[in-house]
Amino acid sequence: MSKRILTPYRKKYLRFRISELRREVKLKCIEYKGGKCIKCGYDKCPSALIFHHINPNEKDFGISESGYSRSFEKCKPELDKCILVCNRCHAEIHHEENEVKRKIKMDELDSEKTKR
Repeated sequence: MSKRILTPYRKKYLRFRISELRREVKLKCIEYKGGKCIKCGYDKCPSALIFHHINPNEKDFGISESGYSRSFEKCKPELDKCILVCNRCHAEIHHEENEVKRKIKMDELDSEKTKR
């Protein structure tokens, strides 16, 4: 059996098909998680919806991670560890998390200062 030669056209076609398959899987994943942001209800643009891991320590892989193709069935167990949020709400979640970390760090520094 001879190896198939990848022409420039064939490479471009395969890249396009892979990108389409990833898009289809993401749409299924969005549907599986309810189809809209759980915080504000946004549902207009699938590209603006993100799968946010509730506990980052349990994260095995990023659902929409670039460069990787996974079937919907392989994504389901990971989706169960996530919530679906829009870009804006995702930024707010991380802002809140960072504010908590910042407060803890400031408290640690204050307690070190008072020990001196």
